[in-house]
Amino acid sequence: MTITFKTLDKTSEDWNKYAKQISQVSWRAGASLAEKMNNRFFSDLEKVIVGISDDELSCFCTVSKEDGLTDNTLTPFIGYVFVGETYRGKRVSEQLLSYAEAYLKELGFQSLYIVSGEIGLYEKYGYKKIKDCVTIHGFTENLFEKKLDARVDN
Repeated sequence: MTITFKTLDKTSEDWNKYAKQISQVSWRAGASLAEKMNNRFFSDLEKVIVGISDDELSCFCTVSKEDGLTDNTLTPFIGYVFVGETYRGKRVSEQLLSYAEAYLKELGFQSLYIVSGEIGLYEKYGYKKIKDCVTIHGFTENLFEKKLDARVDN
């Protein structure tokens, strides 16, 4: 199975096409992300990354400056990580995260963060839980960090 990744911003020709597809995934947060896309919520370094396999949306995530924490001193974040049911168990999450990490590394970031309630997923890909954190919605989540290698692979 080959997945082609695309990095989208609000000026991308197929932004609306993928917003619609993301709105239709089984995960309720897909609708939230699609709404942000439709409202052109993203700015400068912030992107939506989609994975396509056989002309089908297989996965997606975002790269953003913040991710709903009450403490806004950390940046950047990978968020809205989703892998379609057909693609689960095939290490698609690893490919998606690696792609997003490479993008952030090219921008010069040395660390990145993920806010999630998941335990056991992100640790497999080199993320370390650094603390519990409170979101702007009042929920306690796990804050994961990954240190990026300073060298940029070409």
